[in-house]
Amino acid sequence: MTIEEEYILIKAAQENPEKFEPIYDRYYLPIFYYIAKRTENQELAGEVTSVVFLKALEKLKQYEFKGAPFSAWLYRIAYNALMDQYRANKLRRVVDFTSKQIEDVAEELDGTIDKALINKVVKVIPQLKQEEITLLELRYFEGRRYKEIADILEISEKNARVKMHRIIAKLKKLLCP
Repeated sequence: MTIEEEYILIKAAQENPEKFEPIYDRYYLPIFYYIAKRTENQELAGEVTSVVFLKALEKLKQYEFKGAPFSAWLYRIAYNALMDQYRANKLRRVVDFTSKQIEDVAEELDGTIDKALINKVVKVIPQLKQEEITLLELRYFEGRRYKEIADILEISEKNARVKMHRIIAKLKKLLCP
């Protein structure tokens, strides 16, 4: 589906909330997996996903198309709902990634993919701040573009790039004390 086709669905749902179902059907699983990956709790992920779509439906009339995919707006709601859960329930933050994704980070740090470096990266990631881990996840583990990261985190695209550069520099320092 193109952004234009999606926008037509959104406009219809803004006029009549009963037409929200195609949007819900399209994004329920990706949002659920996004949340489940960060909580490692299927039941909690289902609850938070429900909250996300309830908030999305309640705020849909306020949504304005700004050139980014609608999913960025939903992921921002999901991110905020997750942060609320972490604070309210003092949940442990989960970082989930594949070996290929961590190789991408290692390659960014050093230009090479070395097993020892990969193991070091895995050990230092938990030393990062919550926001830094989130940026790392969005960029390297989910492969999102800076524009989408900026929309999700409600920062400028330039700020997202600068923050990512600083995170990479911080990781390099943590790896070579």
